[in-house]
Amino acid sequence: MKSQGRAVCQRFNETMSAGRLAGTLGMSKSGLIGRFGDKESLFAAAVKSHCEQQLPSSLFEPMPEVAKFCGSLASICRMPPII
Repeated sequence: MKSQGRAVCQRFNETMSAGRLAGTLGMSKSGLIGRFGDKESLFAAAVKSHCEQQLPSSLFEPMPEVAKFCGSLASICRMPPII
């Protein structure tokens, strides 16, 4: 999965530079990247936006049972080790 993620990132960098995207949006490259903090965050926002447009919105709705599980797991991780 990591290699697939790297391939996607490489393809993004080859086809869509931050400078080209900024030009399309009528912004400076530094202004565009500044809005997201860094190029990686810009890429993450672009992927998120694309996924939200292409996938069913139900996939992005909060799931209380998952939040409860994650909260329980976080509590366990904060417990002191048993010796």
